[in-house]
Amino acid sequence: SARIPLAWQPFERSPDGINPGSSSGPGISQLGVKPDLVATGTDVWCARPGGGWAAVTGTSFSAPHVAGAMAVLRGHRPGLDLRHYRSLIINTAVPLLDAAGKPLPVMAQGAGRLNLEAALAATVTAYPTSLHLGSSRGSFQIERPFKLFNLGAEAATCQISILPRAGAAPVVEPSELAIDAGGEAWAVLKWQADNWKPGQYDGLLRVDCQGQSGLLSIPYWHGVTGNTVSGLKIVMSESTGKAGQPLYWAAQFRLVDEAGLPLDGMKPAVTVVSGSGAVLDVFSFAHVFPGIYVAHVRPGPGQNVFRISAGGLTRDFTITGE
Repeated sequence: SARIPLAWQPFERSPDGINPGSSSGPGISQLGVKPDLVATGTDVWCARPGGGWAAVTGTSFSAPHVAGAMAVLRGHRPGLDLRHYRSLIINTAVPLLDAAGKPLPVMAQGAGRLNLEAALAATVTAYPTSLHLGSSRGSFQIERPFKLFNLGAEAATCQISILPRAGAAPVVEPSELAIDAGGEAWAVLKWQADNWKPGQYDGLLRVDCQGQSGLLSIPYWHGVTGNTVSGLKIVMSESTGKAGQPLYWAAQFRLVDEAGLPLDGMKPAVTVVSGSGAVLDVFSFAHVFPGIYVAHVRPGPGQNVFRISAGGLTRDFTITGE
């Protein structure tokens, strides 16, 4: 057994706030909806190596919450197909809303905050768990089918509504599905637009099944691409290097457009802000990871501050030459 002294350092945190350092989608490799959902990962009070307790933050702490929830779910409801477990964890999440009642961006929260109690009780699942509707230059016509499954012992009647965040809402046909016990049914999301501005257009499909527990949330997303750098994020950077020696892969950073999609073929600049270091090379790594660029530098003795500049945005990273 363990005794956790929670009373030592009480402090308030909103369970529905997204940490500014949390990664957002689209996913780098397949440009899909990521994250699938969010979970507690900020100021987690836990034991630390060597003894004592600490408040820690990071995906390394939110991911174990989801993994543990999945273990509980599989133990409580054994024998289901893996796609049902996936939907039960993801689509029963609680959507995070802004002050106006609109969902936060899909590429920041996925379906919402983990809700294990709802996952244990739900009897309807969805496939796929999210609808990535691709990208366009602003004019598009989309039809995307999705399926609902009834895992329960009784028939279910499901109403599908739409909670848009940005852009005119798509339509779903049919908006009501009658699903036999153990059965499945298809619906189609239909969406079209002309000359929309670059950006992310997204929201949630809300599935409410009469006689079933809770609601399902199915995220949908479409990106209208542009050529403007609207996001610059340092993915990785070294903190130390040997003074006077080349430090390869000193920093990796990602450029994205207004839709959050990777921007390749750009010419970002990396310069020295302070210290006696030098920039050796800046190149695209898009053949492996879209939108990723790499900087090679040579740090001087002591602290060296380098600045990445692209499209009017800047980010600094520091390397100490030893």
